[in-house]
Amino acid sequence: MKKLLTFLIIAALAVSMAACTPKNNDSSPSESSSVSESTDTSTETDSSEESEPDIEIPEENKKLGNIISAARTDEMNDAVNIIMSKDDPQAKLVFETTGLNPDDMDAYAISISMVNIKAYGVAIIKPAEGKSEAVLAAVNGFVEQEKKAFEQYLPDQKEIANSATVDTLKDGTIVLVMSEDGATVQKSILDALKK
Repeated sequence: MKKLLTFLIIAALAVSMAACTPKNNDSSPSESSSVSESTDTSTETDSSEESEPDIEIPEENKKLGNIISAARTDEMNDAVNIIMSKDDPQAKLVFETTGLNPDDMDAYAISISMVNIKAYGVAIIKPAEGKSEAVLAAVNGFVEQEKKAFEQYLPDQKEIANSATVDTLKDGTIVLVMSEDGATVQKSILDALKK
């Protein structure tokens, strides 16, 4: 019985690890790692089926996504996607988690951890006209949500959540940084936005 239970646990771990392994998507040279890799949640029945169509990402969102990518480590770029289109398969969940409405933003690049063991969120958002308060309230609400989530859990992540910064620039752009080495990430993003 113990051997069977051990085998079942190992099989479950192997399946979960295989499901979490990122796919190696071929992308054109103009697409950098900042473009969110979509994960296909449907089961493929025929290997000859075509993959999902490319997601159309507005140029301004690509620019913001590239700024986030340049500010992060390669490890974070590989681990946490950047949402730059409401058509991204993960966008709906990211918008629900952050409380952001894509119609309230003229341009955006948003990257948050979707696992509850990491306090992480980096975003650059240009609110639509008249929507600055709604966007700022959503971003601040997300920060407070993360602080509460780690209040009694994982002290190192609690410290990251408590150190989160939300800046509103002169042009109205909102920048969220909740990350390890947040001060460095923040400086990199703010310097790039000044260019």
